[in-house]
Amino acid sequence: LVQIALAAALVIAGGVLMRSLRILTGSSPGFDQRRLGVLRINLPASSYADSEAIASFGRRLEGETTAVAGIEARMLTGPLLAPNAMMSTSLLAEGEGDSRDGVQIFRHSVSSAYFAGLGIRVLEGRGLEEGDRVDATPVVVVSATVAHNVWPDGALGRRLRTVPTVGGDRLWTVVGVVDDVKQRGHIGLGGGEVDVYFPFEQAPERSFFLLARSSVDPRSLEPQLHDIVHRIDSRLALAPLETMEQRYRDDAGDQRFATVLTVSFGLITLVLAAIGIHGMMAVTVTQRAQEIGIRMALGATRRSVLVGVLRQGAILVSCGLVVGIVLAFAFRRLLQGFLFGVGPLDPATLLAVIAILFTVAIISTLGPAIRATRIDPATVIRSEG
Repeated sequence: LVQIALAAALVIAGGVLMRSLRILTGSSPGFDQRRLGVLRINLPASSYADSEAIASFGRRLEGETTAVAGIEARMLTGPLLAPNAMMSTSLLAEGEGDSRDGVQIFRHSVSSAYFAGLGIRVLEGRGLEEGDRVDATPVVVVSATVAHNVWPDGALGRRLRTVPTVGGDRLWTVVGVVDDVKQRGHIGLGGGEVDVYFPFEQAPERSFFLLARSSVDPRSLEPQLHDIVHRIDSRLALAPLETMEQRYRDDAGDQRFATVLTVSFGLITLVLAAIGIHGMMAVTVTQRAQEIGIRMALGATRRSVLVGVLRQGAILVSCGLVVGIVLAFAFRRLLQGFLFGVGPLDPATLLAVIAILFTVAIISTLGPAIRATRIDPATVIRSEG
C-alpha cells in the first residue's frame, strides 16, 4: 500500500510538471523575443549619484547604438527584466489612505521605445514618449490586468502613488494601457500580469538592461555594444551579452530538472509497486489455492476466479491511490512554485495517473490471476483430504 501511495503521489507530481513544462516551453511571453540581445549595465553610485546623471547616460547609450549596423530597435529597461521580474511594490489609487495595503504590482522603468521595440500592443491611450522626462508630468502605463482590477470603469487619467515610492513621492497619471506580458516565467499567471511601467527618465535605475533587436545574431553585436558603453564610461565592468530566448530557456531549466527527477523517481517507484503487487497477489493465490479449488469444484467458472483476483488487486490499488492523492494534496504548495498554467492537482493529470495505476495493477495481477484459474479442483480436494 505504501509503495502504491508513494508511486501515485510521485506520478501525479511528475505528470503535472510535465504538462506545465510543455505549456511553458510552448507559450508566447506576449512580446517578440526573437533576435533580441540583452546587455546588463550597473552604474556605480559614486559616479551616478542623481537621477539626471543616470538619465543622461541612458540617453547617450540609446543614441550611440543607432550607429551600429544591424540594430533595428534599442530600448532601456530597469533591473526587473523578464522572465525574472520578481520585485514588487504596492499601488495606491489616488484618494486611498496609507492604512490600506493597496494592490501588489511589479514596477518597470523603461524608455519610450520599449513597447514598440518589443511589439507590446497599446490597448488604450498612448505608450511612453521621449517628452516624458524629469521635469514633465509624472506618467505611467499599466497592464490590462492592473487597469481592470484597479479601475474597472476606466484607467486613463487616473492617478496613483506607490509604497515604497518609485522615482520620489509623486502622483503618477495613467496615460496608457498595454497588453499583459509574461514577465515572470512560470510564476504568478493565475491572476494575470500586474505590471506598471514608469518612464526611465522619471524613475531611473542604476542597474538596468540595454535591449537591442537586430537583423543578425544578437551575440555578434557584443563587441560593438561593449565598445559603446566603454566610450561613455570606461570604468564599467560588463557581463557577456545574452539573448532573450536564452533567458527563457534558462528559466525553464529548473522546472525541467525537477520534472526529470520527479518522473524518474515516479517510474522507479511505479516499477517497485508493480513488483510488490505481483508478489502480494502471487502469495494470496497460493494461500487461497484450496479455497479457489473448492469453489471451482462447486461450479465457479475460471472467468469468475480471474475476475475475483483482478478485483482484489484493483481494491489494493484504489486504497493506495486515495492515499497518494492525499499526499499530493499535502505537498501542493511545494509543487505550485514550479508550475505554469496548470494546478498541482490538475484533473486531466489525475485521470491519466488513475488509468496508469490501474493498468499497472491489471498487468501485475494478471499472472497470479491466470495461475489461479489453472488450479485443479481434484488435486486440491485430495490434498485437503
